Amino acid sequence: MEGENQLITELKSKIKELKQRNNNLESSILNNNTLIDNLPSLLILIDTEGKIYAINKTMAKSLKGEKENLIGKNILEYFPSEVAKYRTKMANKVINSKKPIFFEDKRDDRWFKTSIFPVFDPKGNVTKITNMVEEITKQKEKLNESEEKFQMLSDQSLMGLGIIQTGQIKYANDAIIQITGYSKDDMFKEGGKILTKIIHPEYLSFAQEQLQKKLAGDKDAIARYSCKIISKTGEIKWVEVFSKTIHYEGKNADFITFVDITDTKKAEEIVRINEEKWRSLVENAPDIITHIDSKGIVTYVNHLPKDKKLKNFNPIGKKFINLIPKEHHTLVENTYRRVLKTGKSESFEVQGLISDRWLNTNVGAIFDNGTPIGLTTITRDITIQKNAELNIQRGKNHLQNIIDSTSEIIFTIGNDNKIKTWNKTAEQITGYKKKHVVGKSIKKVELFEYPSEIEEHITAIQNEKTTILNEISINTIYGITRIFSVSPSYITDESNNIIEILFVCRDITKEKETFGKIQSGNSYLILESDNNAVIEIFNFLLKSKKLGLYIGRIPNKELQTSFKKNIPSIIKLTEEKDDQYPTSNNIEEVYKKIKDFIKNKNNTVIIIDRMDYLITNYSFESVMKTLYKINDLIQKQDSILLLRVNPSIINQSQIAILNEDFKKLPSQKISDIQISQEQYEILIHIQNEINNNILVTYGNIGKTFSISKVTAKKRLESLKYSGLIYSRKQGKSKILNITEKGKNLLKHKKII
Repeated sequence: MEGENQLITELKSKIKELKQRNNNLESSILNNNTLIDNLPSLLILIDTEGKIYAINKTMAKSLKGEKENLIGKNILEYFPSEVAKYRTKMANKVINSKKPIFFEDKRDDRWFKTSIFPVFDPKGNVTKITNMVEEITKQKEKLNESEEKFQMLSDQSLMGLGIIQTGQIKYANDAIIQITGYSKDDMFKEGGKILTKIIHPEYLSFAQEQLQKKLAGDKDAIARYSCKIISKTGEIKWVEVFSKTIHYEGKNADFITFVDITDTKKAEEIVRINEEKWRSLVENAPDIITHIDSKGIVTYVNHLPKDKKLKNFNPIGKKFINLIPKEHHTLVENTYRRVLKTGKSESFEVQGLISDRWLNTNVGAIFDNGTPIGLTTITRDITIQKNAELNIQRGKNHLQNIIDSTSEIIFTIGNDNKIKTWNKTAEQITGYKKKHVVGKSIKKVELFEYPSEIEEHITAIQNEKTTILNEISINTIYGITRIFSVSPSYITDESNNIIEILFVCRDITKEKETFGKIQSGNSYLILESDNNAVIEIFNFLLKSKKLGLYIGRIPNKELQTSFKKNIPSIIKLTEEKDDQYPTSNNIEEVYKKIKDFIKNKNNTVIIIDRMDYLITNYSFESVMKTLYKINDLIQKQDSILLLRVNPSIINQSQIAILNEDFKKLPSQKISDIQISQEQYEILIHIQNEINNNILVTYGNIGKTFSISKVTAKKRLESLKYSGLIYSRKQGKSKILNITEKGKNLLKHKKII
């Protein structure tokens, strides 16, 4: 009996303990349910078929139902078919792999991050799965906004930005596209292979090695370097490359920047070349060049004269004043002191600084932030010049003989506007002897038709102003006025002051007479590739008091120099508006403006300088119809029309049509031109050299035909006089070219 009572007591105690545990468990479950229900995440427990076993309030609310009503329902019923299909696919992956998975998807413009975990039975089989879903729409929007800002800033950057990961280009901005010429599609399609196309072969292996080292975390990898690249068009460029290893999408990647430094490299190359040139010029200069610091110490000398007394002598590091004879100390010290004080260069001549030579030394200041800190001296040996002073008169006589032997008129005018020199050719052509003109004012000898024009030119040169004087008219003693093209220059004294103006004149009277044969009431066709000839004719006609209208495309800056003093009315052929001149690109409008210009006027001349522009905008036929009207107008109003056409732009049949109604200038006719065999061969030579892109100079003609410079010049001047060739200055040389008239003559081969 006692044993039974004890057993009952123990059972009651056990029951009490179990009740207490049950109460605690219910309390814990209640607390856990409360916690789970209030989580922002969506939680649900389903079996492998989708049946709901447990769900929190947040998920129930998302499904628009109550917890108690959803238990036992199939979760797939609450999703659209596409979403249900995708969720089933993800759930099957968890069941089959027995591993959790994580993914993001979008529904109704809302983004969700889902985590699916397997729930196992005691045998290890997946019987249920837990889904935890978080809405990440706001995070996605912020991320997209950040990515858009990054993309915008990246694309606006002048630096090329790119990301390379596992040998593939993951990202490239607009700047790197602009630098390389390859599109983003090119880069993403080619992947890592694109680098072998972009990076120059000289730098490819180096760049690849550094990229691999960076991704491997090698501390010896070079993060910043310059290299050459090849753009898609084949252009060679220099870029500064900077790379940095970053963590991108869960893996290491190389973030690179490209900065185009091509212009910098070119500038550095120019500086290097200039430095080399400067060093070469200084070290090979015939003059002695020294640098002296503010204390009078020699810090540099390019070379010393070849003198036995100076053998093994090195002045660097020594006081300059101690290197010269004492009798010259005062002169040299005073000069150096003044230059350092004022910063202005000075020069002096002295004998005996080195042996018994005469030397001319120019002393200039070296500046630092505007303050003189040292001196540069350039010393030239002028012993020969000094000794040659004894022969100056003989030299002058020899020079006078040369001047007198030339075929051009040569004379000089001093600052007092008096004639100083008058050569024999001038005597022969004008009939005035030296004694008639030398020492007399240009206004008193009645020699020049426009002496005031010459005086203005002399004054402009003395005042260092830009001035142009192309022609002068000289009255001969025989009562005939002749026209000369003139090449003025000036003569300076030892102090570089202008003391005389030198005029070299060529008789172009015959050419001007040719222009003078241009008659009113006619339209002239000028077949030339450039407008030099037509502008010259136009200027000549304007000088004869005609009213001019220019229609063409000469830039505004060149119009003043093209038309000199007689500025015509101007119409620019362009679609754009011009602040200075009226514009037009309509052929009919051009006709109306010509009609308005010549209406009620006498002595008018019109030039249409770019007919190709009008033909380009209209058809040849439509332009010709209007030109016929303009031609009729020119005849009716007794005006002159100059129409320039580039023969290379239109065909022969079109040229033939133009020739029917438009006359050729007398200077362009070749029927009456005859040249010698020697001149013909020179003309052929010039044409052949031009065809082979070889520049032809006066000296080249002399060497090719084994003739003297004088003979070569005479033959070439004759060809120029006939309008068969022309020359242009390039540097110190005159480059010869053949005119259209010359080309036409070669076709006819008219030789005597």
